[in-house]
Amino acid sequence: ERQVGKEHRLTLITVLNLAIVYELRKKYQEAELLYKRAQAGFKKELDEDHILTLSSVHRLAVVSTVLEKLEGTDKLYQQALNGVENRYGPYHKFTFTVMSDFGNHYLAENDPLNAMKMFQRVMRGDGSPYHPYPELSLAALRDKARCYVQQTKLPQAEEAFESALRGLQDISGQTLAACSTAFSLGVLYEGQGELHKAVDKFRYCMVKYRKLLGESDTETLKATRRLGLVQETIGEIPVAKDMLQLAYDGYKEIEKSKATKENRESKDFAFTHPDTLEAAHSLGSVYIGLGKLKEAEELCSLAYKGLSKGLGPEDLSTLMASRSLGILCFKQLKLVLSKKYLEETLEGLKKKTPHEVDQELTLRVATELGITCARIGKYDEAKELFEQAIAGFTKIGTPKSKPKAEVPLLIAELKLGDLYAEQEIFDLAKKNIQRAHKGFDRILG
Repeated sequence: ERQVGKEHRLTLITVLNLAIVYELRKKYQEAELLYKRAQAGFKKELDEDHILTLSSVHRLAVVSTVLEKLEGTDKLYQQALNGVENRYGPYHKFTFTVMSDFGNHYLAENDPLNAMKMFQRVMRGDGSPYHPYPELSLAALRDKARCYVQQTKLPQAEEAFESALRGLQDISGQTLAACSTAFSLGVLYEGQGELHKAVDKFRYCMVKYRKLLGESDTETLKATRRLGLVQETIGEIPVAKDMLQLAYDGYKEIEKSKATKENRESKDFAFTHPDTLEAAHSLGSVYIGLGKLKEAEELCSLAYKGLSKGLGPEDLSTLMASRSLGILCFKQLKLVLSKKYLEETLEGLKKKTPHEVDQELTLRVATELGITCARIGKYDEAKELFEQAIAGFTKIGTPKSKPKAEVPLLIAELKLGDLYAEQEIFDLAKKNIQRAHKGFDRILG
């Protein structure tokens, strides 16, 4: 820069390469600034259709999507796609890459129809029986599956994920792409309640990522944490605790390594990154189940305070930490405080759209809050909450293939029956309790 100037081609190429390094290291804000500088410089020094300009525009668009700066980003993708397609044609690898990234941007905007169009173009290739870049075609098939997920076409999504995974596993050098596909398939299985299948996929990802990227890479830790969460759900508590402890320790080490030595050694040093705090919450939740309430309180409080400050009180991660504190306080017989946290959670969840949060979660929290209200003698509030939960679960319905999904409804009916019994309204108590017990007998035997 000192020798040839800030706008010389060699300087700008160095800026572009440094931006790529920052992006690979997931320092997206630093990368964004350098891509903007490179784009403006190349446009002025060369022209807007030069490959270096187009590369800068393309990477700037990708980083903007990662940073969730979606407004106006589609224009960057369109500029990059038009330029690359005019320069190299519709079947060049760079063209397919920009199309795939453009499709992922549409997915981030919750626009699966336009995303699907992009992925279809990549999958078609040049129309020949053999795609010139099979790894890109299979990655597009994986992303097409994600479109199906957004459209709640889950059988099609599962089929597409499975096909993409089989194909990627057969191509040498595509292990990371296979891991990404397996992780998405695990998330799909988890959402469908096929938890043992989800465990298999998350464990596969964790082992592969650990071998390829190392134990402390964020992808490894993400798969480890997700594995622990599902293991907790299916009752494998000790191994779940081990997985979640690994994830939490890993995220802490990453955050410490990025802090200055002065901050790291300070008594006031606090973990603030959402990944670290969410891992703390996950581990704290397991400790609640294990009855280790002191450890749980420390972790859940850390998560709640940090997430409230960093992401805001209405962010879903904050609300989930608030819910855990409500459950914890109930177990500690801090009932007024339990009610406060659960009310905060319920009010926050009610403000979310169906796309943001599953309605069943909101109804579960309503039941939990109702139980707390009943315990402290607020019977009218408890009755209203139980009735809301029952009405909501009944409206959602239970698929015949998943009878255990009826359990939350039956719990709400049972708790309403217990509430009537406590108020000596025995006819309604008997009606609700008998209905709940019949349901449990039908499901559990």
